[in-house]
Amino acid sequence: MKRSWSTTHEPWKVGVLFSRTGVTSVIEETQLRGTLLAIDEINQAGGVNGREIVPIIYDPGSDAAAYATYAKHLMVDDEVTMIFGCYTSSSRKVVVPVVERLNGLLWYPTLYEGFEYSPNVIYTGAAPNQNSVALCSYLIKNYGRRFYFVGSDYIYPRGSNRLMRELLRSAGGEVVGETYLNLRAKRGDFGPVMRDIRNLMPDVIFSTVVGYGTVYLYQTYAECGLSPRTMPVASLTTTEAEVRAMGHDAAEGHITAASYFQSVGGDRNAAFVARYKQRHGDDEPTNMCAEAAYFQVHIFSAALGKTNSMETDIIRGMVLGSDFEAPQGVVAISPMTSHTNLWTRIGRANRRGQFDVILQSQAPIWADPYMVGFGHGLEIVAAVRPDDHRELLVRSLQRTRAVVRCVWPMPERLPENADAIFCELVPQLVDRVPWLPGQPRAALVVVIPAAEPADVPTLQKCAPDAVLPRPFTANSVVATLMVARSSFLYGQRLRLRIEKLDDTLRSIRNVERAKTILMRTRRLEEEEAYHFMRRQAMSKRVPIGTIATAIVDSDDVLGYDFS
Repeated sequence: MKRSWSTTHEPWKVGVLFSRTGVTSVIEETQLRGTLLAIDEINQAGGVNGREIVPIIYDPGSDAAAYATYAKHLMVDDEVTMIFGCYTSSSRKVVVPVVERLNGLLWYPTLYEGFEYSPNVIYTGAAPNQNSVALCSYLIKNYGRRFYFVGSDYIYPRGSNRLMRELLRSAGGEVVGETYLNLRAKRGDFGPVMRDIRNLMPDVIFSTVVGYGTVYLYQTYAECGLSPRTMPVASLTTTEAEVRAMGHDAAEGHITAASYFQSVGGDRNAAFVARYKQRHGDDEPTNMCAEAAYFQVHIFSAALGKTNSMETDIIRGMVLGSDFEAPQGVVAISPMTSHTNLWTRIGRANRRGQFDVILQSQAPIWADPYMVGFGHGLEIVAAVRPDDHRELLVRSLQRTRAVVRCVWPMPERLPENADAIFCELVPQLVDRVPWLPGQPRAALVVVIPAAEPADVPTLQKCAPDAVLPRPFTANSVVATLMVARSSFLYGQRLRLRIEKLDDTLRSIRNVERAKTILMRTRRLEEEEAYHFMRRQAMSKRVPIGTIATAIVDSDDVLGYDFS
């Protein structure tokens, strides 16, 4: 999709995908408002290099499949490369393959469960280390160690709860109950959940319910006469928008962890809130999702102004490493992870429908989507010569709660059973890497010397996920581990996708061959041959490709006569 952006005076077109209808519209409508407010501000200031930004907006209706359909329509038919949108992880997961295949850039302004990287996504919502970690610690310290999990039944709640369970267990806590409800659950569906909670009496209810289900959860809690002073609902997703929808009294006293609240101080936020209300009404509050949707457009605009190009590969390079004075404070896009360094705050809802900030970080928290800084029991091999640098390397990795195993002298074959391997650049290193030739089975980091030139041909043959030059610091060790793991996991994901594509193409070829065989042997028309295979597949409850493969194999091997 190569275009000559600099030789036209036409507006800059961008895609916008937020739901104004359906179960998640209560929050996505605010993300749309934040996006359009930023676009209005940019256009009123003269646009970007004298050209206005024009949004092409579609409403996916809170239907995950519709996001993928509209994303493809935006990129193919509307010819946009930038898409601002998605709230749920389900919607993001179906859009990512579209922007990767067509080389677009998705700007995703929503907190999520982490453990993802795509070069075609800019993540401006919070990663787990920017909200879950602080929230878990605060709740244990102030309320207790017995948690009850309740969430909507889709990707984000289950992923978020899996991480929260691990954080809780590492602090000596326990999950006493866990319930998931349909994303489109009705108010009556929350009654049995509250009865279960009253029976178990946990210290904390950790909610990953989203959309209008959030409203029903808090309202049902209030009707049961429970007290947030002793057993609060704590959430990463409940914002001022849901509080307004449920009623201020139902939300009062409950806890949310977020990068932004409307009540955050500072002139920048005061101006943002005033403009937002001027455009949308005095009774419309801002929230963390609207704020992220707002500032990401300004980051995009600044990069566009410098590159004067909407080509993804060009503008992404300018975005990575950039910063912006957002309403929450200064934020920055990490060049290593494409995630945003954000502030961490914990707020308690008050009777005015706002949050009183009771805890906040002193500076933006470095985005760590793979929770490298929190270990997760990573097993790491350090095949590095014993010296002061190795001691620093081991200590730095152990601070991430990783299990580090040192091996030296360098073995003939490096161990395979590890999540990451740090090894010296030595002669014949290619012969020592156990998966070469073949697919990587661990993240590989090669430690290179500072005084002598690196053996570039060996590096190229080893294809490491990252390189760590001596001398290094504790921060550079952790950063390198993060980059290596991100690269390794992304490569795994691409290989799986390629395997699926190969399987799909093989199936398509077999279906075409099988149709030809049936047309020859049974004197069927092409459509009749296809429907024959489809009936067989349905009756045997297998994919049509399986039936086609059986027909092709029988014809090739046995010369079976289907007549």
